[in-house]
Amino acid sequence: MRSLALGLGIWSSITILTLPALAIEPGVYTSGGSRYIRIERLGKRLCYQGRSRNGVTTASLFPVRGGMAIYGWNKDNRPDLVQTNPDTLAFGNSTYTRVYGDMRLDNTLSQCLRSNQDFFQQN
Repeated sequence: MRSLALGLGIWSSITILTLPALAIEPGVYTSGGSRYIRIERLGKRLCYQGRSRNGVTTASLFPVRGGMAIYGWNKDNRPDLVQTNPDTLAFGNSTYTRVYGDMRLDNTLSQCLRSNQDFFQQN
Protein backbone atom coordinates (compact mmCIF):
# COMPACT_ATOMS: atom_id res chain seq x y z
CA MET A 1 0.00 0.00 0.00
CA ARG A 2 2.77 2.41 0.84
CA SER A 3 4.36 2.14 -2.61
CA LEU A 4 0.98 2.72 -4.25
CA ALA A 5 0.45 5.87 -2.20
CA LEU A 6 3.94 7.08 -3.01
CA GLY A 7 3.32 6.41 -6.71
CA LEU A 8 0.08 8.36 -6.63
CA GLY A 9 1.80 11.22 -4.84
CA ILE A 10 4.44 11.42 -7.53
CA TRP A 11 1.89 11.32 -10.37
CA SER A 12 -0.26 14.02 -8.81
CA SER A 13 2.65 16.46 -8.88
CA ILE A 14 3.76 15.77 -12.48
CA THR A 15 2.62 18.04 -15.26
CA ILE A 16 1.11 16.08 -18.13
CA LEU A 17 3.10 16.52 -21.30
CA THR A 18 1.75 16.04 -24.78
CA LEU A 19 3.73 13.72 -27.00
CA PRO A 20 5.22 15.28 -30.12
CA ALA A 21 3.62 14.38 -33.42
CA LEU A 22 5.34 11.78 -35.52
CA ALA A 23 7.50 13.11 -38.32
CA ILE A 24 5.63 13.31 -41.61
CA GLU A 25 6.49 10.26 -43.70
CA PRO A 26 6.98 10.76 -47.44
CA GLY A 27 4.66 8.64 -49.54
CA VAL A 28 1.29 8.50 -51.24
CA TYR A 29 -1.85 8.36 -49.11
CA THR A 30 -5.51 7.90 -50.05
CA SER A 31 -8.78 8.37 -48.24
CA GLY A 32 -10.53 6.20 -50.78
CA GLY A 33 -12.17 7.22 -54.01
CA SER A 34 -10.27 9.82 -56.00
CA ARG A 35 -8.55 11.80 -53.21
CA TYR A 36 -4.81 11.40 -52.81
CA ILE A 37 -2.10 13.16 -50.82
CA ARG A 38 1.53 12.84 -51.74
CA ILE A 39 4.34 13.94 -49.44
CA GLU A 40 7.89 14.16 -50.80
CA ARG A 41 11.17 15.15 -49.16
CA LEU A 42 14.37 16.49 -50.65
CA GLY A 43 16.94 17.14 -47.94
CA LYS A 44 15.08 19.08 -45.26
CA ARG A 45 12.45 20.32 -47.70
CA LEU A 46 8.96 18.77 -47.55
CA CYS A 47 6.28 19.29 -50.18
CA TYR A 48 2.61 18.35 -50.31
CA GLN A 49 0.52 17.50 -53.34
CA GLY A 50 -3.20 16.90 -52.96
CA ARG A 51 -5.30 15.52 -55.82
CA SER A 52 -9.07 15.33 -56.01
CA ARG A 53 -11.81 15.76 -58.59
CA ASN A 54 -11.49 19.52 -57.89
CA GLY A 55 -7.89 19.68 -59.08
CA VAL A 56 -4.33 19.54 -57.81
CA THR A 57 -2.69 21.64 -55.10
CA THR A 58 1.08 21.59 -54.61
CA ALA A 59 2.68 23.45 -51.71
CA SER A 60 5.64 23.51 -49.38
CA LEU A 61 5.12 22.31 -45.82
CA PHE A 62 6.33 23.96 -42.64
CA PRO A 63 6.37 22.65 -39.08
CA VAL A 64 3.87 23.85 -36.48
CA ARG A 65 3.20 22.51 -33.03
CA GLY A 66 1.59 19.10 -33.40
CA GLY A 67 2.21 18.51 -37.11
CA MET A 68 2.82 20.24 -40.43
CA ALA A 69 1.07 23.15 -42.12
CA ILE A 70 0.50 23.74 -45.83
CA TYR A 71 1.88 27.03 -47.11
CA GLY A 72 -0.84 29.17 -48.69
CA TRP A 73 -3.69 27.58 -46.70
CA ASN A 74 -2.64 27.86 -43.09
CA LYS A 75 -3.62 31.10 -41.39
CA ASP A 76 -3.59 30.12 -37.70
CA ASN A 77 -0.46 27.97 -37.25
CA ARG A 78 -2.49 24.85 -36.46
CA PRO A 79 -1.43 21.63 -38.15
CA ASP A 80 -3.05 20.72 -41.47
CA LEU A 81 -1.35 17.31 -41.58
CA VAL A 82 -0.67 15.00 -38.64
CA GLN A 83 1.07 11.64 -38.96
CA THR A 84 -0.94 9.44 -36.57
CA ASN A 85 1.17 6.32 -37.27
CA PRO A 86 3.71 5.44 -39.98
CA ASP A 87 0.97 4.48 -42.46
CA THR A 88 -1.78 6.97 -41.57
CA LEU A 89 -2.03 10.69 -42.16
CA ALA A 90 -4.80 12.88 -40.75
CA PHE A 91 -5.90 15.79 -42.94
CA GLY A 92 -8.86 17.84 -41.74
CA ASN A 93 -11.63 15.45 -40.77
CA SER A 94 -10.29 12.68 -43.03
CA THR A 95 -7.84 9.86 -42.51
CA TYR A 96 -5.52 8.91 -45.35
CA THR A 97 -3.79 5.52 -45.56
CA ARG A 98 -0.44 4.99 -47.25
CA VAL A 99 -0.50 3.11 -50.54
CA TYR A 100 2.64 1.59 -51.96
CA GLY A 101 3.79 1.71 -55.52
CA ASP A 102 6.22 3.48 -57.80
CA MET A 103 4.94 6.93 -58.72
CA ARG A 104 6.94 9.47 -60.68
CA LEU A 105 7.23 13.06 -59.56
CA ASP A 106 5.35 15.48 -61.75
CA ASN A 107 6.96 18.76 -62.81
CA THR A 108 5.11 20.91 -60.25
CA LEU A 109 6.09 18.73 -57.29
CA SER A 110 9.69 18.73 -58.53
CA GLN A 111 9.58 22.56 -58.70
CA CYS A 112 8.34 22.70 -55.11
CA LEU A 113 11.12 20.42 -53.89
CA ARG A 114 13.83 22.38 -55.71
CA SER A 115 12.55 25.83 -54.66
CA ASN A 116 14.27 27.83 -51.93
CA GLN A 117 11.08 29.84 -51.36
CA ASP A 118 7.64 29.02 -50.00
CA PHE A 119 5.69 27.36 -52.79
CA PHE A 120 1.98 27.20 -53.63
CA GLN A 121 0.24 26.28 -56.89
CA GLN A 122 -3.32 25.17 -57.62
CA ASN A 123 -4.56 23.72 -60.93
